[in-house]
Amino acid sequence: MSDRMELILTERLARVEAPGELWELVRPPAQPEPMPRRAWTAWPIAAGVMILIAVGTFFLAAKGAPPAPRLHESACLSCHVSL
Repeated sequence: MSDRMELILTERLARVEAPGELWELVRPPAQPEPMPRRAWTAWPIAAGVMILIAVGTFFLAAKGAPPAPRLHESACLSCHVSL
């Protein structure tokens, strides 16, 4: 804008106050307070999931394993007890 035009506008236009609705559009909205983090609910859930995973893994591993051989009590006593 030229200097002459700026001079004319400042002489002929009076200052006015901006309407309140305009300030609501110009100002950024107030930031809401962040939600409190509930860490106490996350730990039990995570621990429960870990336990379920461990039990499931153990069950699947034991399911595929061959059964352990059963020995008679007399066989165990003959090896482990000195007479």
